[in-house]
Amino acid sequence: MAYKIINTPFLLSGGKYTGKKSTETAAINDTKSDAQRREANKKVSTSTNVIGTKAEKEKGVIGTRGPDSSTCPNALTLTQINNLTDSSGASNELRKRAVKIAYSYIGADELPGKNLGWYDSIFEEKMKNMPKAWLSGEAWCNSFTNLVWIEAFSTGNALVSASNNSTWIKTLKDVFNNGGWRGKTPKDKYLNLSKGTASTYGSFAKQYKGKYFISQAEAKSGKKLPQPGDMVRYNDSHIEIVSKVTAKNGKMVSYNSISGNSSANDPRDGGGLVQRTNVSIDTGIVGGVTGFLVLSETYS
Repeated sequence: MAYKIINTPFLLSGGKYTGKKSTETAAINDTKSDAQRREANKKVSTSTNVIGTKAEKEKGVIGTRGPDSSTCPNALTLTQINNLTDSSGASNELRKRAVKIAYSYIGADELPGKNLGWYDSIFEEKMKNMPKAWLSGEAWCNSFTNLVWIEAFSTGNALVSASNNSTWIKTLKDVFNNGGWRGKTPKDKYLNLSKGTASTYGSFAKQYKGKYFISQAEAKSGKKLPQPGDMVRYNDSHIEIVSKVTAKNGKMVSYNSISGNSSANDPRDGGGLVQRTNVSIDTGIVGGVTGFLVLSETYS
């Protein structure tokens, strides 16, 4: 069975997918268990019954509806998103895409309850239709970071055009299995984008001899520095997108990040999609930094 990574143009067209491959749609292989998970998700999600109770938030974030539509109260403006992306220090186009996509989803906040869905129905559909679909009731920080990378490599979103870069699309397919799990035997060369931050972190730390993992100690010493678009993982099972890195004398001192399922009071399970600024590399939030997962155009 195959299904596609859903991007905003597809959803806004009423979901009329013909099965044709294009730069706006990416067909990906599914398994029976994945299909069962999505069917279960349809049954347990309660968001459809709640959407509409707060019309201003229901209208959606700029990353799903585009710059000309009304947005959630906490969403950034197009000017803010562009300025933040331009000043991020992202070193190549893939990283710029990831940063811009992440910023465009700020304000995609949860409905009342605990991990039951979002005010923005299009954002919810995206989270439900990834290779490892979000299920109602699940924490979603890792689902958000996966969505950002998948869209950066392939479909883009309302603000970022679909990719026509064959290298990126091949990397997503061959290295990340289109954003899902690969086989787990030692001979497999894969990187795992799971929904569990421990699995995602463990995969990067072990595969390719850890070449695409940067520890906190390495960042602090300047041996290796993360860059915008990478993921930052914390000891207490939380993960975010890095949007800017600040270094002094070649050593990392702080970073900005974009975080799902967060708030100022509860970084790990706060229910919002927020921006963090000037986070110390020695932060104690959610158990402190485990390390950084490197976004690369190719992996070898």
